Formats: sequence, C-alpha cells, structure tokens
Amino acid sequence: MNGNEILRALEVRHSGNKGKIQAIKGTLPLYRETAKRIAPVEWLCFYTTGSFSKFISVKGVPSPLSERYKQTARDQVAGMLESWVSNRKEEVTSFVVRSSLEEQTKIDLLFINKYGKWFSPDEVSTSGGGGKGKKTKGPDGKALRRAVPEETRKLARLLFKQAAARHRKPSFKHINMALDAKVAEVVPADEGKSSHADWWVRVSTAEKGKPVRIPLHTNEYFEEREGTLKKFLFVEEREDGDLTFRLVKSVPFDEGYRPVLPSLSIDFGLCTPVATNMGDLCGQKFYRHLLKMDKVITDLAANLQGQNIKLSSSKRYNRLVKKLRGYFKNELNRILNRLVEVYSPRKIAVEKLDFRSPGLSKKMNRLLRRCGKRYMKEKLQALSEEKGIEIVYVNPAYTSKACPNPKCGYVDKRNRKSRSEFECKYCGKKGHADAIAGKNIDARSSDAELRGPGTSPKRTLAVLTRRFSSSALNGGRPLRPRSWAEDLLAENPYFGNSKGFTKTGTGSLKPQSEAVSLSG
Repeated sequence: MNGNEILRALEVRHSGNKGKIQAIKGTLPLYRETAKRIAPVEWLCFYTTGSFSKFISVKGVPSPLSERYKQTARDQVAGMLESWVSNRKEEVTSFVVRSSLEEQTKIDLLFINKYGKWFSPDEVSTSGGGGKGKKTKGPDGKALRRAVPEETRKLARLLFKQAAARHRKPSFKHINMALDAKVAEVVPADEGKSSHADWWVRVSTAEKGKPVRIPLHTNEYFEEREGTLKKFLFVEEREDGDLTFRLVKSVPFDEGYRPVLPSLSIDFGLCTPVATNMGDLCGQKFYRHLLKMDKVITDLAANLQGQNIKLSSSKRYNRLVKKLRGYFKNELNRILNRLVEVYSPRKIAVEKLDFRSPGLSKKMNRLLRRCGKRYMKEKLQALSEEKGIEIVYVNPAYTSKACPNPKCGYVDKRNRKSRSEFECKYCGKKGHADAIAGKNIDARSSDAELRGPGTSPKRTLAVLTRRFSSSALNGGRPLRPRSWAEDLLAENPYFGNSKGFTKTGTGSLKPQSEAVSLSG
C-alpha cells in the first residue's frame, strides 16, 4: 500500500438550478445503457486475452452519447469488473487451500489465481520447485522457471468459473456516473469568476455542445481531509431523485501507524452497534436514538401516504432521511476511529454486515440495511488502504450460539438465553451475547476451515458439530461426562440434523464412524 495513490470521494453540496440538474439526470439513463452494452465487449476481452482493458475500442458500441462519454463509461465498467473478479480470487484460494490436491498443483493454482492468469493465452510459468520453500536455481544464480501444465491451467479456469457462478455479475442497471476530465471539468471558483461557490464543474450532457456548469460548495470535513484534489467527479442519484456530487482527493498513506494488537474482531448490530472480542460494547445510546427517529419518519410517511403524497416529493421527509444517514455514518465512523486509536490492530475481522432489527419499521430497516452496509464497507476499506490494516470477512453463522471456549465449542440455540445473555449449556461459560460473537469471529478469522466466502452455514455447522463430538463423545478430553453430552445432543436439532450422527434405541445420539461430510 505504501507509495500507492489512495483516492477518496467526498460529498459536496451543489446549488445548480432545476434545468441544469435535469439535463444531467437525463444523461444518466443513457450512460447506464451504454455501460450495459460495453460490458459484453469487456467480458470478451477478458476471456480471450486474460484481462479487462481500459483502452479497448468502443466505437462500435451503439449509444447516443459522445465517444468521450463512451470511453469514460468503458473505464468505469472495466474497473467494476476488475473489482468483481478480484473478489472471486478469495473464493478460489479457499477452494484450493481446502482441497486434497498435490502440493505442487496447489502452488501452481494459487500462482495463476493470484495474478489472474486463468485465461491468459500466453504460457504461464512459475519458479521451479526444490523442496518446500526452496527454488531451483540455474548456473547464473537466477531461479529457473517451469511451465504450468495445461491440465492445471484447465483446472484453474474451472475453479474460477465455479466461483463466478455463485454470484451475479454486475448489471450496470443502477450505476452512478464516475466522470473524468474528458466529460467533467472541475475548476476553482476564482477561475469561474464566482463569489458564492467554492468550485465549479462543467459537465457534458446528452445534448451535444450543451454542457452545464454547476456550482459546488465544500464543507468542514472536506476541507480538513488531507490530500490533493483530483479532476474527477462522482454523480449519484438519491432515492428522492436529487443528485449528489462527490469530488475526489488523493489521500496520503499513514506512515506513522504502528500495529499493536494482532487482531480485533467486531460484531455489528443495531441494539449494540459494535461489540468486540476485547469486551467493548460501543454505541449503547445509538439504538434508542434510532427508535426516536424511526417514529418521526414512520409517522410522517403514514401522514403523507394518507394524503396520496409521494415520499420523494416531501422536502421534510427527504431532509429527515438525509439526517438519519448522516447520523448513522458519523456514529459508525466515530466508533471505528476510536477502536483503532485505542487498540491499533494489525487485522480487523468482521462478520457479514446486516443492519436489521425487529424493533424498527420495515422502512427504517430497509434504509439502515442499505446505508449501513455501504458506510461500513467504505470505512473498513479506508482503514485498510490508509493504515494497512488487514480486513477479514467471516461467515457469521452460529457465532452467537457457539461457545467460544476452545476446549468446548458446543453449539446450541439455547446457549443464547436472551438478546444479551449467553450461557453455554455444556461448559457453563457466560458472557454478553454480542461479545461472545466477537470472540467467535476472532477465532474464525484465523481458522482455515471456517473462514472465507466459500464457507456456507451448512458446512460451518458440520465443522462445529464434528469438533464437539470428537472431544465430548469420541475419545477426546471431555469437560463433562459422556452421558451429559448425550443428553444435551438428544434435544439439540443441530446435531440430529447434522451428518455424522445417528439415533440409538434409547433416543440418544451416537457419532457415526465415518467422518462428517463437509461438501455443503
């Protein structure tokens, strides 16, 4: 990360008149349609040359937009597809690491996956092996190269396709515009001869030869954020139909950051926004404030709908929703900044983000689910890029129902006595349920068998039940008598529905002799 350019898109206020904003909004659907048409061209390039290209010709792509606009859309499409493919690399790595393939085949597959050479038409070669951790060297002292066998390359392509088939490819139906200097020129206000704006942006529209000029206004956060302004503009359409403008700054890497704690694990929620494996329960007043805002927004929405008024047309409703998002973002940023300041972690492990609560209305849950995931991912990515903190996403299945005691590991829905109380039915370990989840997330972040995007809830349960049975029922060092475990398991559907166990004549569960299947 050191030495690389870190870009941050920072929101600024605009004061463009209705006609100018409408001209840009009229360009947006055409831009999206153009991006959809460019995507197949980029995919063809990927499958034939081995990579996407920001230089491939798009002159043949039909679009009412100018060639400059098409080139801008091409750059954005290529960047989004590269990001999507990069996420698939993690899954392929998980497949390979967990497989029973030969060591050299694993090394070759991981090399192909790391450098994205699944579809490269050229020969793929790696440093020759000479034993574990060694490289065969030639007379000149340089490592010899060996060609990766074609069978291995075919397997690499198959693994990538399997990982890709698990996810929808980007559709570009709802993308916002990422505009570079070809179609959006950003200039300081003094050059624009204006006294009421900080910046002006000249944006090309669908009407050839009719660009619009929009005045932009910065804020305290924008001014305090260190970095160099780039001539780049993000234009986003909000739910209320208005446009949001973001200017881009190049942010310096934090050279002075020194990790102290090896790993900090975080469990995200709403009642307790952030709980860590260190026992922190952050933002306790956060949920109560959300409940108050939820009532105001829900009552207003019901009143507007009773008058057949669209929510998007209500300035008060839009202002409240914007205030909610701002509060949510600021609170999450504040909490994470404080945790990083206190613990200085080398790694942050988080579970899959899902900001929902049965105590809130459907509309509020929908708002929080959308903005919560976005703001949290943005903040975690910023910490990774600016401070070099490793971010690990962990499958959250059963983290609040499994005992974190390494000598126990018993998983049972009855372990969680309430929303906040946890007490293991087997070993008796107690704690706050969210803090317990944080401890389990921390353990999984370094557990090759349970971490990674390819780990399904079904497979997670199979691993947890197998591990518990091996210690409590299968000759390990049980914390309790075998009969104690058998009585618990007889009433636990997690074990009754899990492969590897059969019922005896008395109704108790007995582990099967064969290993538990992990194919799920």
